[in-house]
Formats: sequence, C-alpha cells, structure tokens
Amino acid sequence: MAAFMIVGCGGSDEITIEDGSLPKAEFVSRADAICKSARQRFETEYAAYVKKVTKESQQSPGSQIEAIVGEMFIPSYEQGIDEIVALGAPKGEEAQIAAFLNALQRRLDELHASPEELSKNATPFAEVAKLAKANGLDACAESLS
Repeated sequence: MAAFMIVGCGGSDEITIEDGSLPKAEFVSRADAICKSARQRFETEYAAYVKKVTKESQQSPGSQIEAIVGEMFIPSYEQGIDEIVALGAPKGEEAQIAAFLNALQRRLDELHASPEELSKNATPFAEVAKLAKANGLDACAESLS
C-alpha cells in the first residue's frame, strides 16, 4: 500500500490517497474509528481548556475561539486526515475518499482563516458530512455534526 498527502494550512495543495489493501468494509470501519478518535481527542482537549480558562478567565472571547479552533479542533481533524490517508483507499474508491478528505481540509483551512465561523454556523461541516455519508463513513459524518 502506498498513500500520501500534501497539505498546507490555507494552501491549495490537494490530498491524494492511493489504493490500499483493505476491503471497503474494513476501510470504513477503520476510517470511522479514526474520525471518532479525532472527535474524542478534540472533546478531551476542549474540556481541559474550558476548565483552565474558567479558572483564569483572562482571555478574550476572540482569543478563546482562536485557541479552540486553531490549537484543538483543526489539529485533531488534520491528524485524522493523515491517519485515513495512511490506510489507503479501497481499490476504485480513491477519488471519492480524496474528495471527502479534500472537502474536510478546505473547510478546516477556512476555519483557520476565520475561526469565529465555527460558532456562527450550527452545521459548519454539513457538506463534508454528506460526502462522508456518501462513502459509507457514517461515524465520520456524525463526528462532524
């Protein structure tokens, strides 16, 4: 299996994913587990951050959202993207999986540029979640809801 990605925060590089040796069902299971893990990682870091900020309460709301998005949310999901790319897509599914991962990365890049957008939109990842669901990645879609 060979898989790689080229991504730069805010850049226009595209994620590519090559075919792997996993059958579709196993790929879906592993990718969904990765998405769940990314969400759990973010939630754990967020809970610790809220606890810390509540005690200190000296950060402005703007800097808080920047920290939440830039230091917790985005890195958690970018790590998930890396892990899914490392799996390699099921043969014949490379383009569809890459489309999902690229849509996710583009949305993360948008949030990096404007972190406040995360709190302004009740469903900031709705389109990305649709792509995940279309690929059978139900837990990935749920983790973005």
